Amino acid sequence: MPGDAERLRAAEDENTLFALENLQTYPCVQARLANGSLRVHAWFFKIATAELFAYDPESKQFEPLVGVSPPSP
Repeated sequence: MPGDAERLRAAEDENTLFALENLQTYPCVQARLANGSLRVHAWFFKIATAELFAYDPESKQFEPLVGVSPPSP
């Protein structure tokens, strides 16, 4: 059974993904996603450690953003 810290982190991750899903329900966002003029990403900032994480859809995990170059447009 996961501990409190693990459950909290899982809730934080799920909330971030829920917000991303909700954003994609807006017609103006849907239109721009469809025409390729907008990309959305799920990021999570852990204030206590000043770490930034990005959701990787392939691994279905939040991965730390350390020394990562942004993708080319």
